[in-house]
Amino acid sequence: NDPATAEARQVFETSQLLQIAQTFIRYAGMNSNRIPADFSELKPFAAAQVFAGFETNRYEIVASGNWSAIQNPNQTVLLRSRQSDKQGQRIYLYADGHTEIRRESP
Repeated sequence: NDPATAEARQVFETSQLLQIAQTFIRYAGMNSNRIPADFSELKPFAAAQVFAGFETNRYEIVASGNWSAIQNPNQTVLLRSRQSDKQGQRIYLYADGHTEIRRESP
């Protein structure tokens, strides 16, 4: 368990989630504020080289429906890591664009 490797992975995942968030925003803007149900819906809204680099299999979409229905964006999770890391942590992306690393309960 190399702490430097774990930290680098967290930085990478956080960066990816923020890039995916920008793509979510473009998607919603062109689709009546709808949140995509699947990552494949985002492909036309990201540059080909950027979308190809997204490791979408590492994340899951948590929110659904319409952006305008989100009443507390700072508390509404859009995406999260599918699995916890070796320290039991997941990275979460919220509707207001911030990310958090949270330890999962066993």
